[in-house]
Amino acid sequence: MNGREDLLARLRELERANRALTRELHDLRALMDTPLNVMLFSLDLNYNYIAFNQAHREFVKHNWNLDIHPGMHVFDILDPEERAASRRNFDRVLKGESYILRRRYRRPKGEIGFYQNTYVPLVRGGEILGAVVFAHDITEWSEREEEGRKYRAIFEKALEGIYRSTAQGRFLEANREMARILGYDSPEDLMASVTNIGRQLYCDPDDRERVFSVIRSDGVIKDFETRMRRKDGSEIWVEFNARSEKDDQGRTAFIEGKLTDITARKDAERKAELRSQKMIQADKMASLGVLVAGVAHEINNPNSFLTLNLPLLRDVWADALHVLDEYQEEHGDFVLGGLEYSELRQQMPLLLQGMVDGSGRIKDIVSRLKDYSRQRPEGERESTDLNNVVAGALAFVRHKLKSAAPGYLVRLAPEPALVEADPQRLIQVLINLLVNACEAVPAAGGEITVQVLSNVGENRAWAGVEVRDNGCGIAPLDLKYIQDPFFTTKREQGGTGLGLSISSAIMHEHGGRLEFSSEPGSGTAVRMLLPMTR
Repeated sequence: MNGREDLLARLRELERANRALTRELHDLRALMDTPLNVMLFSLDLNYNYIAFNQAHREFVKHNWNLDIHPGMHVFDILDPEERAASRRNFDRVLKGESYILRRRYRRPKGEIGFYQNTYVPLVRGGEILGAVVFAHDITEWSEREEEGRKYRAIFEKALEGIYRSTAQGRFLEANREMARILGYDSPEDLMASVTNIGRQLYCDPDDRERVFSVIRSDGVIKDFETRMRRKDGSEIWVEFNARSEKDDQGRTAFIEGKLTDITARKDAERKAELRSQKMIQADKMASLGVLVAGVAHEINNPNSFLTLNLPLLRDVWADALHVLDEYQEEHGDFVLGGLEYSELRQQMPLLLQGMVDGSGRIKDIVSRLKDYSRQRPEGERESTDLNNVVAGALAFVRHKLKSAAPGYLVRLAPEPALVEADPQRLIQVLINLLVNACEAVPAAGGEITVQVLSNVGENRAWAGVEVRDNGCGIAPLDLKYIQDPFFTTKREQGGTGLGLSISSAIMHEHGGRLEFSSEPGSGTAVRMLLPMTR
């Protein structure tokens, strides 16, 4: 009977561990609801609420006197004039783009509020299921910024281009920095030479129209980024802020603003993580990365009870078997835990082993999630075996690979293929290549091979990973631009054209490169190559 009591005690201990896990999940919900000045909500592809925290619920109730609930249409709380802009913002994130945006809201009583919103796609298994929005009230900060603008202008003139122009696009005034940025000898040279700003300076004439559209509707435009043409014909990236001044009849008297040359910053972003206000590819969704690490930690704690105690429970069962067998011989079959002992004797070892294996699987997944979401110092490198990079990537996309190419092959190197790298960044690149291969192969008969390479390339000094598929291939003309930002052949399917450009930038950061070999209709081979560690 002692064995049976021990078994029951262990089962009760498992039940307590399960309750502890439930409490941890409740604590996580409480953690989301604790910040009263940070709103969090998620929506599905039809703009219906999935979930929200208490701060967002109270905000909507206070400002619109509405009690929101899951399944409710997000636009039901917005004024008609705000719905179009909100739809555009939601559509961007539902197409896969992550970005940060400062929003201006008019509340029901007429007050103006400012919020900094972070938009992140909600993705599972490579499929976009909806979006998550983090909103932080920055009204007080924005008002102080507006009040301080006129006092800072005198200091900014020495560092930024300052100008005033007509609504028709002719300069009225410009400072020397403005002329220098645009490649002119002096402000007088700039104003005499440029008689139509939209036609002569903007590389994209539509940008000028977009600027005026925003200024006409809002009276101000902030942090607008575009390409401009210098006097010598070269192109630069600029960021400018502008506002319109009205006359007594409400017509635009002039437009004034400041302009900054951000070409160096844009080049650095393109080589590094291609971040900008038009292009934030989540940077591994930094805010959600913290949440993933937290959830992984909370799951790992109760799972430790299972990992440590299940082997003991299995040993207890084994030790108790002879007692239970003797009892069965004397009294016949009996019921234990709702099952006849004869059946339970066959099933219990399988159930226990299944729980042990499942607990180990949870531990492995949690460990990889924590590694993947861990924030590393910029430029940190370590000796990395590309065999481990392949294993890490497969942990995240194995299900997708099995679905696209059930017979996919993985060929690891017999010896460690060592490179100096940030392993999580390399996993990010490889995941992107594997997902692309899965999307390229035919619905039936898909073939994908992943192979670790060593001692290849010039002087046999390179190592890498090759992903080869039998998909549709890449046209020669597209192959030239495939690593450029925003270039995509899958625009209709929600492609942003950022995946390969970011992957290419990561490889260049590591002193490596991506190599593509493809023929239309004959599949594609992609190699990610890095210098080997000697």
